[in-house]
Amino acid sequence: MWVTLAMVLIYTLSIGAILLLNAESVMSLFTSDPNVIRVGALAMQYFCPFYFILGILHALAGAVRGTGRTVPPMIIMLAGMCVFPILWLQAVLPQFHSIPTVFMIYPLSWAVSAMLMLIYTLKAHWLA
Repeated sequence: MWVTLAMVLIYTLSIGAILLLNAESVMSLFTSDPNVIRVGALAMQYFCPFYFILGILHALAGAVRGTGRTVPPMIIMLAGMCVFPILWLQAVLPQFHSIPTVFMIYPLSWAVSAMLMLIYTLKAHWLA
């Protein structure tokens, strides 16, 4: 699990930095529409710096699933990545009606889920 976490951090931070520094070039691989490129590059500013959190979440969830405990990761991921975003969109979006408000839900939901998974993982007694 610790090796996987280290690998996830190295990979996601490296690739995230490369993608973020070349956001418009990367987006232009998929479209030539300048508006789409602009919004896509903006989205990458919200996602790329925090993508490592999603990697940590999945590494921890995989470690827990590997112990045979499959239901807790499922519940944590459903709560953090399905229920929390819906609540966010209902509570915050009407107050701050903008695309960045929608983009922020991704790293926030990753962080909520990863924190819940980390707490569960560290509280479990299979780690020695």
